[in-house]
Amino acid sequence: MGACEPEPELDMAWFTQPATRAMMMHTTVFGKYDGPEEVSLANELYTVINLLEIYAPTRRIEITVRDGSGRAVPDAEVKYKVYNYAEFYPIATHTTDQQGKSTLTTGFGDLVVWASQGDSYGYSVIAANTDTADVTIEPGSPVLSRDFTLGVPPERQGRQVHSDKVAENRRRLAVEDSIRNAYMSGFMPGGELIGELARKTGMEYDRVYHFLNEAQGNAGEIVNFLSARQRSPWLEEFLGSLTSKDLRDTPERYLSAFLPPGTTPPYGVPDELVPSKILSPRIEMEIIRPWREPLTEFLASRPDLSDPYSIVEFVRDNIRVDDSQNYVACRITPGGVHATRLADRRSRDIYFVALCRAARIAAHIDRATGKPQFYMDGDWHDALLDDSGHAASVPPMGTIVFDSHEDNRIVPAYRSHFTVARYSDGDFSTLDLSGRLREKEYPTRAEVPAGYYRLTAGSRANDGSVAVHNRYFEVAEGDIVELLIALPDTRQKLFVEGILDMNTIVFLADGTKTTLKDQALGHGLILVFADPANEPTRHVLQEMPAFRERLEQWGGGIVFAVPDDLAGATINEGIFPGLPSQAIWLPDGGNALLNTAVESLRLDFQSDFPLCLYLNNSGGILFSGSGYSPGTVERIYRTIAAERQPGQAL
Repeated sequence: MGACEPEPELDMAWFTQPATRAMMMHTTVFGKYDGPEEVSLANELYTVINLLEIYAPTRRIEITVRDGSGRAVPDAEVKYKVYNYAEFYPIATHTTDQQGKSTLTTGFGDLVVWASQGDSYGYSVIAANTDTADVTIEPGSPVLSRDFTLGVPPERQGRQVHSDKVAENRRRLAVEDSIRNAYMSGFMPGGELIGELARKTGMEYDRVYHFLNEAQGNAGEIVNFLSARQRSPWLEEFLGSLTSKDLRDTPERYLSAFLPPGTTPPYGVPDELVPSKILSPRIEMEIIRPWREPLTEFLASRPDLSDPYSIVEFVRDNIRVDDSQNYVACRITPGGVHATRLADRRSRDIYFVALCRAARIAAHIDRATGKPQFYMDGDWHDALLDDSGHAASVPPMGTIVFDSHEDNRIVPAYRSHFTVARYSDGDFSTLDLSGRLREKEYPTRAEVPAGYYRLTAGSRANDGSVAVHNRYFEVAEGDIVELLIALPDTRQKLFVEGILDMNTIVFLADGTKTTLKDQALGHGLILVFADPANEPTRHVLQEMPAFRERLEQWGGGIVFAVPDDLAGATINEGIFPGLPSQAIWLPDGGNALLNTAVESLRLDFQSDFPLCLYLNNSGGILFSGSGYSPGTVERIYRTIAAERQPGQAL
């Protein structure tokens, strides 16, 4: 770099620091790319290249896959996985060469490397300080149950940005924030209109409010949709079948195409299935478009397609499946599949469900298994769209009963703390049981397809590492399998990271003088230095409602302190409903409190908001964390629970 060239500036985005701890960054380039980067996947249409070295320190690891006799296995599939939301998610998938080897450039965190070929599989945990490892694969159902801890890449020190540039960046963000908040303040209709809609539709006031609040900027479209439907059957259930994003994105004319005024009930379908399995436009993750009318017109011209079996045969014979071209895996709408007769496998499945619903046959994509199903004669049947011969089958089912171990400090939640995955084609696929388990009423149960399963339960420690427990088990047809969910210990002891004087005087937003001790309410204090315009701060605010009841029972204080040089970055508290009742906001005059905390913790803090602390009644800082870190509120709560139960691991 020449002497006259300016020094490169550090990107001030909220994700700058987390990116330095990444394990994989890749992008897709059209066509056959010939460049210096490591290639993760290549075909005639596109090339996926590994760009991690631009963002984070890297290492290159070499894996050798061997069979039970120690021989190298060529052409085995190797998946490099990280722990994410109680499952092992692949960041890269490679195939071994003729020497049974696979290599990957990745970051300095631990990995689970899963290898398979046919009905043989196995895995190994690769530590951050390891560059080479063997993975042995064996056929059948090898005993793989084990407990282990996965470490994460260490925090990296960012480069300092000049203070005037930081100030200018904050000023611009504050302007953007004020514009956005002013716009969002006009989203919600007045209470009089909500009451009128409730009277017209026969819905409760709170339900109308809920749908309009979820719709945000699309609330006007939902108002128009509700206004045209007086005492319409299934109206509330129809809207309830939509996601929050649907309510925000879908115009009234699209919704009306699926639930026109005067809709009559389908014959022979249980009432509880009508709104979500026949009328609803939401099938999987596709964008909603008005497909019902063209598909209904098509079916009127094809009286032979009157039952689900004939629809299975039609889809088999007329929709060509091509999984290579839709590389970004965006779902093709049912109308698009119908027009082109071409789709990737998942979009084909969505089209099948849409065609059934247009024929007034209850159908869905089963959330647990991802298979398309239709309802007939009191059972859900798998639609066998890839098989010749039989068009459908009733899958053999068993039951898993989940219970929470009495020693768990928090109530385990599916996806957040544990999952179950079913074995198929060399690997385990996580079942989506979200919404099917009554996690506040343990024991709870779910009906699942018979098969070989893995339970994964994990606990994330304050340093980001995860203690993992795996258990493998069989579910046979008609079986009832009981699983006791015991969240593993992270084996960390509490220690005081720094101290704040609890007699420190602070001022509330209205100017009232108080102290940290007063705000601790005799039970301790969660102190969050927040930049309201900052995305990671919003993540913490969105996590906290899930812990509202437990934090209110704990009874300590919760303070969101906004440094005064961020004063222009206002918070619209209405966007974050459900915060614990004791939570308050206050300005940090002169950044005095923030500077004291940073000095006590000996941090080189570079505006990596939020800075989240937990203080005991004596001012000892028992938890600290900054920047983007999912699960921060849970880790704070675990710290509080550990303090209240001395001698137990976090």
